[in-house]
Amino acid sequence: MGVDGGAWLSISDWSMKPVASVKDPDVLRLSNVHVVGNDVYFDVITRQGLGFGIDVYSGETLAHLVRTDANTGAGSFASDGIDMAWRLGDGPHTGMVGGYSHVRLMAASMVSNPTLLNARAIAALADGAVDNRPVAVGCGLVATTDLTTEGLNDVQIVRISDGWRWSARSTVVRRHDHVVGLTCKEVFVMSLIGEGRSRNISRIAIDVLGPGTAAP
Repeated sequence: MGVDGGAWLSISDWSMKPVASVKDPDVLRLSNVHVVGNDVYFDVITRQGLGFGIDVYSGETLAHLVRTDANTGAGSFASDGIDMAWRLGDGPHTGMVGGYSHVRLMAASMVSNPTLLNARAIAALADGAVDNRPVAVGCGLVATTDLTTEGLNDVQIVRISDGWRWSARSTVVRRHDHVVGLTCKEVFVMSLIGEGRSRNISRIAIDVLGPGTAAP
């Protein structure tokens, strides 16, 4: 299955034969498309880009998997086919694009039926963004970046079962930008290197990050 995101979601099979064309009538733009089996998950974005929610197209049916109101936003959906995760923010809105006063990292077992969704917060995040902050899921872990008081992005790796957290700090020389992948032993991060800010993928072993810390 292939997808083409935009205002419309066009779905094709591997031979590029069109299968369906989907549009959420509540929003103007779709992004961050994930294909899991025969289901298609994607963020739905308002005109202001505030991260309005998450939809799923399953069995020729479009459903609102995560829907929010005027004071909340959800986005940055990710899944490994077993678990799924996203960022959920609530207001008051800070005025920045995608910015909320409080943001939590949410996780749930994989479902496509919204009535079966049993999500819970596994970590609080400081940076206020719900969209354009990639999340990775794998091996019972969720990884994303979070803004520090120094204005740098630290990588946060959170265990879904209990919220136990490991952190990989940014430095002035190596500034982490966003997570691009996660395995049972490593997290892969797009980083900006040196004063020239050349882009490089950092490969960080989780077991070198120490024992970690419990959920607050």
